[in-house]
Amino acid sequence: VMKRVQGQTMSSFLESEDWPESQLRKMLNTLIRVCNGLDYAHSKNIFHRDIKPDNIMLGTFGEVYLLDWGIAVQSDEIVSLPVGLVGTPAYMAPEMLSGKPEDVDERTDVYLLGTTLHHILTGEIRHNAETFRGVKKQIIESAKYEYDSSVPIILARLANKACHPNPDK
Repeated sequence: VMKRVQGQTMSSFLESEDWPESQLRKMLNTLIRVCNGLDYAHSKNIFHRDIKPDNIMLGTFGEVYLLDWGIAVQSDEIVSLPVGLVGTPAYMAPEMLSGKPEDVDERTDVYLLGTTLHHILTGEIRHNAETFRGVKKQIIESAKYEYDSSVPIILARLANKACHPNPDK
């Protein structure tokens, strides 16, 4: 049995044509609340591995839910997991491409938060090539993105830093 949650996913909110740019603060506050939830999960050594606007729900009364913990992993279970690609390529961190569960940790979730922030700031997914080969190249390179002047510089820097190809950075 699962709790029934109702609301609108962040992606449907971002994709709606009537989404005013003045709602940037609301989306950023939502993302901060997701970060707080992830901070708790990380304190328990649990990594989500699939953070994206489709998995963030905004409830009618201000609730924020991080959904789809189906591929989440606890660090002490990593050695028993099979090798295989998991996650959503449009948001995926470079270390996820190995398919090795032991390559993933809380820094991977930080990268996924960065790709979600990118989506909020630009209205576009970060890895958007037309083929998987192209998406894979974009993931590996994780090139610094040049944000438009309407994006606050501190948010542009934060998104680029979170999406650095080296998890240590």
